[in-house]
Amino acid sequence: MKRHPGLFLVLIMLFVCISGASASFGVRPYISGWYGVNLCHPTAGYLEKYPGDESVRTPFFRTSSTFAVDAQLLEAAFSLGNGGDISFGAGFSYVNVTQSKPWGRSILKPYNGLGVSFDIAYRFSGGFGLAVKYRYLFCSFTGTSAGFIAHDFELAPAYTVVAPWAFDIAVTLPVTVSLKADAVSMRAGIGVLIAFDSRRTGGRQ
Repeated sequence: MKRHPGLFLVLIMLFVCISGASASFGVRPYISGWYGVNLCHPTAGYLEKYPGDESVRTPFFRTSSTFAVDAQLLEAAFSLGNGGDISFGAGFSYVNVTQSKPWGRSILKPYNGLGVSFDIAYRFSGGFGLAVKYRYLFCSFTGTSAGFIAHDFELAPAYTVVAPWAFDIAVTLPVTVSLKADAVSMRAGIGVLIAFDSRRTGGRQ
């Protein structure tokens, strides 16, 4: 079956217009970025890179810096009777992890990841929110063609600082567990989230 991207864009625009006419249902796309620390613990798979070398041991947690950018473009939001709302959606994510600090002769290579993300979030009436996010990332080491898949599971509390017109600007404190074939990583950081809420375009708050 032939796909028509133009028709898909028209449907999205129609969806935005219809949702903007309802105070209880709308779209809430957002972009967020954060910077923090990455603690990586190589698993048994790490040793498979050094077959027959008994001098190699699994290193302790390795420390790197990291940043991530998420663009949740398809985000549906529903107002609840208690003043809060719930939203869920999908988008794209980019993650960067720098080279680790050395541990003996072991230095973990820097890498980048690009992929898709899915989330569900609940926002309380006082401006506090909590989101759960999953990322499926296609990663590659910097300067090489070697790649791997990473699975990110993130919990991100957020607090809305200002809310001009239909926008919300929030501070986030995400904590992420990242899984790949030879390591488990934990990330923690601080960031900013900017969201656009179609439910408020008609002057309703």
